[in-house]
Amino acid sequence: MIATDGGHLPTNLEALRSHQPALAEELEKTGIPLGVTPTVGRDGSASLRIESDDGTSRWLGRASMPRVRAAALVDLLGFNGENVFISPMGNGAEVEEVLRRGAAHAAVFIYDPDPVDIVLALSLTDFSAHIRSGRLVILTGADPARSAVDVFADHPGYEFPRKMLVPPYVEAKTIESLRIAMERACGEVEQARTKI
Repeated sequence: MIATDGGHLPTNLEALRSHQPALAEELEKTGIPLGVTPTVGRDGSASLRIESDDGTSRWLGRASMPRVRAAALVDLLGFNGENVFISPMGNGAEVEEVLRRGAAHAAVFIYDPDPVDIVLALSLTDFSAHIRSGRLVILTGADPARSAVDVFADHPGYEFPRKMLVPPYVEAKTIESLRIAMERACGEVEQARTKI
């Protein structure tokens, strides 16, 4: 559960400092906004409600039962333990489920354009061991392809993820643009690796 001190955020940021220092710095500056309320999802998992300026509120990751949805989505993925790309991070339940089911060498790559949502998810769950081991890599920024290419350039030992998990609330055009961006990034990464 998120606490007024940021819950698991400090531990996760400390882990990010060793693996993705620029991202850690960006997220540290982002902080936890006002209007965020700790709550418990209908499946008993820790979650957050986020109140908008207009007075409406939403669940972080748009799921009132995040663990139930995560298990169902990973089942549909046909997951065999390989590296996976997830977008967006949501409340982190899908990330946890893939990490739990994945092989010890497999990595999860998250792309979320909203650093606030990343901060909130990192506040809910202790991902620090996975971040330190390199099993969890977080991408953000306006261009998912550029973010992926940069991460793979900084960490050349990773295999590019061949599976993509996207929650059902993400629009089809966004999914298609993510798919195209990841294909472009994969091509750039493979081309750069043949030059080494």
